[in-house]
Amino acid sequence: MAVKARSMVAPPVVSGWQGFYIGGNVGAGWADTTFTGIPVTGDHFLLPGLSRSTGWGDANVVGGIQAGYNWQWDRFVLGIEGTYSGSGVKNSTGIIVDPVFAGQNTRLNSKIDQYATIVGRAGFAPTNDWLLYGKGGYAAGHIKTHAEDFFPLPATLQHFSDSSAWHNGWTAGVGVEYKWMRNWVFGVEYDYYSFDTKNHSNATVSTVAGAPGAPTFYSQDVKTNMSTVVLRASYLFNPAAVVARY
Repeated sequence: MAVKARSMVAPPVVSGWQGFYIGGNVGAGWADTTFTGIPVTGDHFLLPGLSRSTGWGDANVVGGIQAGYNWQWDRFVLGIEGTYSGSGVKNSTGIIVDPVFAGQNTRLNSKIDQYATIVGRAGFAPTNDWLLYGKGGYAAGHIKTHAEDFFPLPATLQHFSDSSAWHNGWTAGVGVEYKWMRNWVFGVEYDYYSFDTKNHSNATVSTVAGAPGAPTFYSQDVKTNMSTVVLRASYLFNPAAVVARY
């Protein structure tokens, strides 16, 4: 009878991860931008085909919002998520020798000021309260660039030019989340972004009248990769009840 009684006990029902969620995130990001010269008459910031990389710069603040939906089957969770973030991630080549005019220097700067993603997520919930997941999909980043030249060395700014563009790309990441009191979800996430090459171009502005060697145009191909680590907080609406299996 004891064995029969135990067999009639229903398996435990737990609060699941399924449902719609919305929240915010904040963290740090760092990036590497590559500038490549193209054949444009009047541009002397880079020669055609010559590339300069900023290298991975110092971390800067990123933060934004996320919203998505999870479906759960036993311990497996699939979902779709959209994010939009603002960013202070910026880079610079530092002062480099002008490839055209001897005795003159140039500097190429970039900044990712906003980015957005649409991704799929796949996760495993080892317990009711924890979720381990990976994610990947489409990403777009808005990148600003600022080119400068200096003569005589090193301090006098002679000319500058600004440009900006949205770059398509992709992202992939991993994360871990903890669910507190059924509805509140806290987590940490790492993401890598690769934004495709796009041309940045604009006319230059002279800061000194009659400045020597004036470039008339700025035109470079720009590609940026970025990494971020963020802390996340979300509210999960109406999480579904699922039967726990052990």
